Amino acid sequence: MRRALKTLPLTLAVLFALGGCGSDGGGDGGPEPAGSAGFPLTVQNCGERVTLDDVPQRVVLLGLDAVPLVDAVGALDRVVALTGKLDEGVYSEATEAKLKKIPRIDEGQDASGTVQVSREVVVAQKPDLVIGFEPEGTGITRRSLAESGIPLVVLPSFCPDPADIPKAPSFDDVEREIEDYGRLFDAEDEAKAAAAAVRTRLRSVETSSLGASGRTVATLFVFPDDTPPSAYGASSMSHAVTNAAGLTNVFGDVEERVFDLSFERILAKDPDLLILVTGAEGGSPEAVKKRFTELPGAKRLTAVRNQDILVQPFALTNLPTPLAVRGLENVAKAFAE
Repeated sequence: MRRALKTLPLTLAVLFALGGCGSDGGGDGGPEPAGSAGFPLTVQNCGERVTLDDVPQRVVLLGLDAVPLVDAVGALDRVVALTGKLDEGVYSEATEAKLKKIPRIDEGQDASGTVQVSREVVVAQKPDLVIGFEPEGTGITRRSLAESGIPLVVLPSFCPDPADIPKAPSFDDVEREIEDYGRLFDAEDEAKAAAAAVRTRLRSVETSSLGASGRTVATLFVFPDDTPPSAYGASSMSHAVTNAAGLTNVFGDVEERVFDLSFERILAKDPDLLILVTGAEGGSPEAVKKRFTELPGAKRLTAVRNQDILVQPFALTNLPTPLAVRGLENVAKAFAE
């Protein structure tokens, strides 16, 4: 998880630029290519063009980051295998039930947080699309999968070249990414409905969170051991979430998405409110809160003394997906005056 925090920056803008790449008949009235309308499809992804011959029917997810987007367009039933540990309480009961039925093909993570899964196991699933990232040390890369005729779409937050990672996340990106996945899975009607639902929820949250304006907050990742927490800066979706709730991120002057810091620095900022986030290994909200408040100096924080602390899975503020809307709803509810 620590490696993931440092090396897997946040998806900060539209996932990929879409455009048809099939033959148009050369302008001579020739036949359309076989397959679904709009396919073959080309996506511009992490500085490269990736072509899908037809609508994906067998998908492998490397990590769970794309789940809320795939689910939003009704394509979760096309996922035949995935990697990563399921966070309890992140998804709806219906979505969680579906995810538990999908075979998990990794062997957990090593000490650095790298998913342990082999290229051979991924290829054995016979996918027509893999979504996620290129896990270090596994041999799984866009080029190695292409040798087996399998396209890999890398989440922009995981682009190998930092220059390809978009900047400045916002809730507008949530809608754009849903629409992109609608095109990817030939489910544009479903995508439009999901994007409209996001807009409706956001309008409701903006109305209910006005009373939170003016207070300061810090979003901190709490590790499952005694490692000092990391903080989220201006290049994070967490920053967009707190801004939308009418709160001021005390680390909003830091351009980094997430960064390590000393506890003295947290004490110096002394935010009014705290949002503590953690991964599947972090334990229950009560355990996370206890672990943080028992760190040396924690009881000197205003938010700790006043018990103005929200604990939630970091998946709810990690990427611009529908999960971030729920993260915002939680923040607005927890800190409403």
